[in-house]
Amino acid sequence: MIHKPINFVKACLTSESRAEDIYNFIDQWHESDATMPLPEYLGMTADEYVRWLENPQTLGVILRAHGMSAPMSPA
Repeated sequence: MIHKPINFVKACLTSESRAEDIYNFIDQWHESDATMPLPEYLGMTADEYVRWLENPQTLGVILRAHGMSAPMSPA
């Protein structure tokens, strides 16, 4: 069985990581051979990633939306 690494969002939802660990995940992506886009690597949609880039304060909202198994609604 192939073990798929846990993404940032899932790690936060399972209390394996904290919100401030996002930068560690970004560093890991830069240092890896990952072919997936960074938002996908983090476990976010492209829209969620853009919202976070524009306003880092939205990270908590994004994580809560995933915790409720509901994507963020469009702006």
